[in-house]
Amino acid sequence: MLQQFDFVRVSGYKGVAFTFLGHGRCWLDNGDGVPEWEPNENLARVCMVGDDNVLEVNIDDLTTLDQNEFCMDCGQIGCSHGRYPEAEE
Repeated sequence: MLQQFDFVRVSGYKGVAFTFLGHGRCWLDNGDGVPEWEPNENLARVCMVGDDNVLEVNIDDLTTLDQNEFCMDCGQIGCSHGRYPEAEE
């Protein structure tokens, strides 16, 4: 089960790491004319590592990543420039 701030790979975005921010949301009209945000367990909010681009994607399109699989500066999978020393142990 994914936890908030886990690092993930997103299908369709090859070579880029993302941070899992939580489940997506959708508007739900409860009948009083005032729609409210409701969590959607089928969607995930993710942010590109090294960027501020937030996307909502299908939760099934995510695969977890270890910290040593990508650069913490640029987010490129396979880049070893910005790895934390403790992640290499």
